[in-house]
Amino acid sequence: MDPGQEPAENVKKISAVIRRGLRALSSESRRDDGVIGLIIIIALLAAAAALIASSVRQNKDAEVRRLSANASSTKLLNNSAISYFFADADGAGPLTALNRQIPCPDTNFPPDGTSNGTTVCAATTGVVPWLSMGISEDEAIDAFGNYFTYVVSGVDSSRQICTSVTNSYDTTKVEYTGTLNDVTDTEARLTSQAATQGTPFYYAFISHGKNGRGAISRSGARSAPTSSQEIQNCPSNNANCTGGSADPDPLVIFTGPKNATDATIFDDTVYVASATQLTSMCEGLAPGKGTANAEVAESFTDVAAGTAALPTSLATTNTATAAVELSTVAGNTTNKVLRFTGANAAVR
Repeated sequence: MDPGQEPAENVKKISAVIRRGLRALSSESRRDDGVIGLIIIIALLAAAAALIASSVRQNKDAEVRRLSANASSTKLLNNSAISYFFADADGAGPLTALNRQIPCPDTNFPPDGTSNGTTVCAATTGVVPWLSMGISEDEAIDAFGNYFTYVVSGVDSSRQICTSVTNSYDTTKVEYTGTLNDVTDTEARLTSQAATQGTPFYYAFISHGKNGRGAISRSGARSAPTSSQEIQNCPSNNANCTGGSADPDPLVIFTGPKNATDATIFDDTVYVASATQLTSMCEGLAPGKGTANAEVAESFTDVAAGTAALPTSLATTNTATAAVELSTVAGNTTNKVLRFTGANAAVR
């Protein structure tokens, strides 16, 4: 049974108990002075109170189970987005080593599970592109039967997550420095916060909660948001938001708090990618596991020609007038690299 049906079943049970009690009360009232009837009423009230309390507990338990299921789902979605980032690292697929990035959202209606865009996204919000991410459609749907909304940065380098520099010897490849690219165009904030008071994010997943307003259901149904808070989390095009309630800024999302007041209702749950996890991922890509070795090749300071003598074995193939950088040169105590920049230099 769906967890949401349990409270309704308890209401039926309460109604049945009350009906039986009223029939018994009607029968007993004809045979006594009302004492038995009073006892029956008290018993009915006690039974009804117990069932109501049980219904409330089951309703809360069902909500907890759904939130737990959503948390597990978003963990899978996050891992799948990162797996997509690592896929085709050698340029064998839609991405190359020069534009490795997280997937673009699926902006189709009805959704078809494919990422709309590669290096440039068709839009920054949509649903999870489950086929492109290598997961099932079920795994792209939240515990309330709606597709997770997926939001990404509109800046290509921010979707590439990790900072990189072009390889000096093979310009079709890059080296990672172990740091995150900046992201400045997105913002996750509380409904009480003003613009710029929130936190930038690389990508996020949104469950539109029990009311489902702003979401796209698996059946293709769409429920228009009624509050400005939930409109803000709606996929960015009018067709998805319905009712002309377009997302005023598809790069801004609200994270809470929950609010049951209809005019400002908000029951969305937002999962933002962890910058700490992404930093660890980028560090793992860098040579030396976190050391920014990719920058070493760009950090040379040329030594004036003739300030250091070349070893005889090298002088036969390289001119003595070449600029040279060597650990034995006075003042050079850190670099352990020998570099030639002269016209006849053949080694670097």
